[in-house]
Amino acid sequence: MHFNAVSGDEAPIFPWPFTVVNERGIKVGDVLSEIFKMFQTVVMDDERSSWPLHRRQLAEKAWMDRCHALELGQRVEEAGGIRRCDSFGAMVFFRGIEPSIDGGGWMITFGTY
Repeated sequence: MHFNAVSGDEAPIFPWPFTVVNERGIKVGDVLSEIFKMFQTVVMDDERSSWPLHRRQLAEKAWMDRCHALELGQRVEEAGGIRRCDSFGAMVFFRGIEPSIDGGGWMITFGTY
């Protein structure tokens, strides 16, 4: 299963396409594990600096909120930096998948609830 979009993402091209593979057949757990892994990846400074200001601000706030939720407080270095999941701001809940609009794979939907 190839994932090439996130619903509502304003980026002209999804920057992190990925494919879920299981030679014995893809299961729900395979899909969820790969989605989790892909969005837990730390974003490098050069990539983050290429984002529009609004997205950088959303990501920084989401990162700080995540640190506080994990009770890391001021020890933000333990959170490992801004991750891909932070780039969607308050859209932190997984809402499902559906075929992507361009027909080239699957689209992930996140929401605020």
